[in-house]
Amino acid sequence: MQIVRSCNFFCVNILIETRLNRIQSKCFCILLLLQTAGCAFIDSPILDPDSSFVFVAGGRVAAKVDGKSYSAKFSWKSSKKVDNISIFSFLGNSIAHIKVRGEKFTLKTNDGKVFRTGSAEEVTSRVLGWSLPVSGLKYWITGNVDPHKPSSIRFLDGSKRPLELLQDGWRVEYGSYLDESTLPKKILLSHKKMKLRIIIDKWVLRKVR
Repeated sequence: MQIVRSCNFFCVNILIETRLNRIQSKCFCILLLLQTAGCAFIDSPILDPDSSFVFVAGGRVAAKVDGKSYSAKFSWKSSKKVDNISIFSFLGNSIAHIKVRGEKFTLKTNDGKVFRTGSAEEVTSRVLGWSLPVSGLKYWITGNVDPHKPSSIRFLDGSKRPLELLQDGWRVEYGSYLDESTLPKKILLSHKKMKLRIIIDKWVLRKVR
């Protein structure tokens, strides 16, 4: 009788330990998924390809290229078809005005010179000394990706606010957001030997189709 009881007790212990191991294993898997969900890159766009943003943004930009540093203020008015970007010195003097309409690009300097050939990145690099990736930045500045190009996104704590994204050869890191909204406050862009630090002080944003 004593042997039977001991056997039953032993079997119950084994059963309990087995169940505990299964529970611990499941808990570990869940914890691992929760930890990786906030830091894994996801190869999918945030935006609906048929949607876009109309926005007005104003702020500051600091660029570093091959050891040289540049700084300026900017004002960006973006509609569904046209982007107008004004670049100013910190004293408020006009440096350049950029206009993008579809595939057409125009940059006009404060001394009246007009550039129409080449991409926005090439022309701004040649004229300003630092490259402004207008086509991609139109989306990145709002915390989104260009839905027509491949991208990888790493979200912040599982929210809809990206922590970092990779697209078109650029690494875009989001330092902070405006209060609790999805609008970025600080953005760091890196491409080869160039870094751009953007701080947005003013935001007006509207989603359209």
